[in-house]
Amino acid sequence: MGARLWLGCLVGVCLAACGGSTTSGAGAGTGGSAGTGGRAGTGGSAGGSSGSAGSAGAAGGGGVCGGVHGATCAATSFCDYTPDSCGRLDQQGTCRPRPGNCDFLDDPVCGCDGQVYGNKCAAQHAGVDPSEGGGCVPPQNNIPCGYRFCDGTTSYCQVAIDDTGGPNSFTCKPLPDACKKTLDCSCFPATVPCSDMCSNVFGNGLDGFVLTCPGG
Repeated sequence: MGARLWLGCLVGVCLAACGGSTTSGAGAGTGGSAGTGGRAGTGGSAGGSSGSAGSAGAAGGGGVCGGVHGATCAATSFCDYTPDSCGRLDQQGTCRPRPGNCDFLDDPVCGCDGQVYGNKCAAQHAGVDPSEGGGCVPPQNNIPCGYRFCDGTTSYCQVAIDDTGGPNSFTCKPLPDACKKTLDCSCFPATVPCSDMCSNVFGNGLDGFVLTCPGG
């Protein structure tokens, strides 16, 4: 009887000891796993958010756009090409913030999307860079002049070539009276700058002249 009592006590002590150890171990193990997993999840989320924010920031202002991969800008920016080539030949541009309020200056420009805008600011406000190569249908009685247009009844287009890699300039100049009834470039007096570099340009409703001044 004494032996059985001693053996039963020994088993009870072992079970109690094992049970306590198991419960404690499970609690520690579970708690440790949960804590480790939680920290990993939190760290991962933070890293992901930080990466997304970095990408958005680069595209929002100062980031590279266009190029062979056709990178785009954030919705609040536009891709600014210099010169205004619209990214032809895989040229890269820079993401610039879209301008806020634009004035009502009537100076139509041709956008890279083939649409005509009231002025350069209006095009960029819509997220579109001007197109130096044109490609838009000019307003009635206007002729294309780079990304701008000139009233073909009263003016001609003068192009000043920038040979340093910068943008060319386009200006509408008063049309000599002798040129209002002909498309012959000889109507320009020799005193008109670049009159020896005259050519005809097709407009909307009438044709006109473009005088190109080469870079020095």
